[in-house]
Amino acid sequence: WNTKKRHSLILSYKDISDLALEILTHHYETRESEKQSYKAIMIDEFQDNNLEQKNLLYLLAEKPVLKKDFIPEIPSENQLEPEKLFFVGDEKQSIYRFRGADVSVFRGLQEAFDSSIQLSTNFRSHPSLITSFNSLFGGADYPQNMKSFIQNQTGEKILDVDKTRASIFLKPSHIIEGEEFPLFEAEYHGVRAQNAKEKLIQSEDEIQAAIHFCFHVSEGEEIENNTDESEEGNKANTSSNEDEALTRDEAEAFFTANKISELIKNSEGELSFSDFVLLFRSYTKQNYYEKYFRNLGIPYISESIRSFFSDAPVNDIFSLLRLLVFPYDSLAYASFFHSPFVRLSLEGVNTCIYFLKNKTESETPNLFDTGIVESLNEEDKERFLSAKERFENLEILSKQLNIGELLSHIWYTEGYRYETLWNKDVALFSELYDFLFELACRLDRKGQGLVDFIKILDELESGESKLEDMDIPLERAGAVRMMSIHKSKGLEFPIVFVCGFANEARRFGSGDDVYYDENFGLSLNFPKDPLIQDCSSNYFYVKII
Repeated sequence: WNTKKRHSLILSYKDISDLALEILTHHYETRESEKQSYKAIMIDEFQDNNLEQKNLLYLLAEKPVLKKDFIPEIPSENQLEPEKLFFVGDEKQSIYRFRGADVSVFRGLQEAFDSSIQLSTNFRSHPSLITSFNSLFGGADYPQNMKSFIQNQTGEKILDVDKTRASIFLKPSHIIEGEEFPLFEAEYHGVRAQNAKEKLIQSEDEIQAAIHFCFHVSEGEEIENNTDESEEGNKANTSSNEDEALTRDEAEAFFTANKISELIKNSEGELSFSDFVLLFRSYTKQNYYEKYFRNLGIPYISESIRSFFSDAPVNDIFSLLRLLVFPYDSLAYASFFHSPFVRLSLEGVNTCIYFLKNKTESETPNLFDTGIVESLNEEDKERFLSAKERFENLEILSKQLNIGELLSHIWYTEGYRYETLWNKDVALFSELYDFLFELACRLDRKGQGLVDFIKILDELESGESKLEDMDIPLERAGAVRMMSIHKSKGLEFPIVFVCGFANEARRFGSGDDVYYDENFGLSLNFPKDPLIQDCSSNYFYVKII
């Protein structure tokens, strides 16, 4: 493989990293020159780096060395220039082990340097959330107050936790006596809320239910209710006539849309649609939510479009563009004449199609044949002749303008934009033009033409490709947001629906040492490590590293 790469003049990312480390380690002049290029180095998200990358940074942060004193090895901490390296990271956020990240390297820095600083105040989240984080992840009491934070030996305020209380993250008290806390594990450090001087949540009287679980109930199923209050409002019951044929995914979307409408209605003006957000693990089922939101007139906004061809605007413009490129496309022909561009009646559209189909093979079809006019009623005739003039003008423009300019002309000059302003049925889809326009501009930048644009739209419509990486900041006042859990990081909304949990997990598996599945391939099951209580997932770290 290495030989093939050399012959092809190819370097992988690992090759680049390995060669850079090799050069800086063994070549004095290069190392000294590169060291002088940087006065200070700050590395963010360092929990997702590894030993090799740390060594590269050490080589760049080394104190100046005379050539006679040069040693071709990685410098130690006391050989580094003071205050040149600045590492930032959070061990709890290490997620790239699969591509070589090693959180133990980051944790080891805290022991290697005396100037480690813990950022213990959370400026982003609501105090009630911070209280929950401290309890779930760190094993602190719930509720808490600021007296829950005590001073450690260095004078730092840390969260005082019950050593016997369970927590999601491993605590020193979980480790067998005599064993060190493993470097590969993340340790939770309690956080405080900004401006929460004397309390987060101090008493159970202050606690209000913040999480509601909504269960899908099919006909014949029951949910055991152990609460005093009725849970009828939190059941997505699909036994009614309206939605008995819905799948679990559709029922969840149907319930969510109705629940939002109900909450808005009962809030007496205190809630608006912009107070709601829907979070998805993936966008594969988003089209169901868009469907029921549209049915109930709920405005929504999403940066991931799953219903690009669901309604009029994109389909109408697509049909017009197809007709400009392929004038004998009968489906595009029918769509164009019935669209807001022409507004022929269904009878008039059928007349046009019938006339074209009955042309003899020797005759060249003419989209606006004068013979059609004679068969139309007066209203359709006037619209037909107007469309003929505008279409012929668009044919000329399609050969003169780039795709973006042509779309702008269709949207603004031809006036389709105004259709989305007065017609509430399609108003929700007006922002789809922004995606269409951005797609056109991308092709313009590549020097591609209208035929290429039609081909891409064909692939999107057929599902051969997806509309992705279209980071367009759409702003719609008073709209429900739809986004992935990943994109919601750092944001906060009054009411959050976590959706897409209707699908059941796989119920089969194997406890064999080696297990093969036709769909998912080979998997290895390793035994628990006896040195760490309740440890079953870190066998590689414990035994191999």
